[in-house]
Amino acid sequence: MNFFKINLNIKNFTYGWFIFSILFIILLASLQAYFEYKRAIENTKISTSNVTMLLTKKLENDFEQAENILKLAEYVVLTLPKENNNFYSSSFDQKQKIVNDKFRFLLSSFSNVSVINFANKEGDILYSSNSLNSLVNISSREHFQMLKNNKDLNTTFSDVLFSFTSSSYSIIQARAIRDENKDLVGVLTALIDISTINNTLASINTGKDGVVLIRNSNTSSLIARYPEVENVNVNSKLPDSNPTIVRVNNGEKIGSFEYIASTDSKKRIGSFLVMDKYPFYIQTAISEKEYLHQWKKNLLIATILIVLFIIASFLLFRTMRANYFKELKLSREITIVKNRFENMFKVHSAIMLLIDAKTGNIIDANISACKFYGYTLDEFKKLNISNINVLSKKEIQDKIEEAKNLNNNTFIFPSTKNFCKINIQRDKQENVLSLDFIY
Repeated sequence: MNFFKINLNIKNFTYGWFIFSILFIILLASLQAYFEYKRAIENTKISTSNVTMLLTKKLENDFEQAENILKLAEYVVLTLPKENNNFYSSSFDQKQKIVNDKFRFLLSSFSNVSVINFANKEGDILYSSNSLNSLVNISSREHFQMLKNNKDLNTTFSDVLFSFTSSSYSIIQARAIRDENKDLVGVLTALIDISTINNTLASINTGKDGVVLIRNSNTSSLIARYPEVENVNVNSKLPDSNPTIVRVNNGEKIGSFEYIASTDSKKRIGSFLVMDKYPFYIQTAISEKEYLHQWKKNLLIATILIVLFIIASFLLFRTMRANYFKELKLSREITIVKNRFENMFKVHSAIMLLIDAKTGNIIDANISACKFYGYTLDEFKKLNISNINVLSKKEIQDKIEEAKNLNNNTFIFPSTKNFCKINIQRDKQENVLSLDFIY
């Protein structure tokens, strides 16, 4: 029963350490995977933030160019009658041609604006860089109404609309011309084609399912999105619960976060940046498939390696454990034989001494030898075989050497009290290990 308990304890102890080692390795691998996941997210946030910043600078520059065009156009409208003495006396068609040519000249220096228009306070477009076949009135447009009804407002932007002067979808950057009483004299508008903005957005590579967009930061209306999707239309607004809108409404100017898009329900990491001078924000986002692609690939490789390691470790463990128990069994058998020999040696009626084959020193003696010679065991261990033998040390050593060189392992010589026979114990290489003196 005790033997079974020993085996069971060793088995449990060994398996316990093996399982603990595997769990420890899995824990380390899991922690590594977790930190790699966090690093992938942080790197993506930095990447999208940098791209958003560059894109915002580009579009801000485009709006600033449009603003400069409107300032120059305002200068033309206000100063041309003063500089050209014949302007007032010219016909409307002649006036229109003069101003229109000035507008076209301004556009030649700026590629981001497609059309410049000037409308009077009634909303009738009088001058345009594009030839008009008929009278166009913009008094019903929201941007015009905002400038007309708010004397403190000088510039505004429209949502995306179809322009009759450019025959394309555009956003309008409008500038009010007012008199000394701040009453509206007219409105200058610069039309920026959505196709131009789309081309700018398309220059950013966000990978599969990535998104680049520009929205109105006041109304959340979509201005442009790349790539375009069927269920997301221009001027569509986001719900108030949208994570970007929540941050923008809270006054945040810049941010990066992981979110699930309300438009297509896909998980992304996005960065947004609100423009300083203009009511827009830019957002770039990379899909989860893209920013976790390398992480998932590394995770798969690490998982395969861990599984292979566990299998190899288990096989090695089983082999080592089998060898351990084999050696343990052999050790027990040796112990049993040793104990049996020692018991037989100690209690045997024959006189026996165990002698060092090299020095002749007495290593051990049984009870019969102690009684025969009258020495205690401790006294025997201090003696040499020559002390109880009639032969000299040299003659004894010669006899031992002679026995070493012969095939038989015994010889007989006289002791002080009797004759004795020497049994020589050898190892596998025929080296003498010990001498047993049997009387």
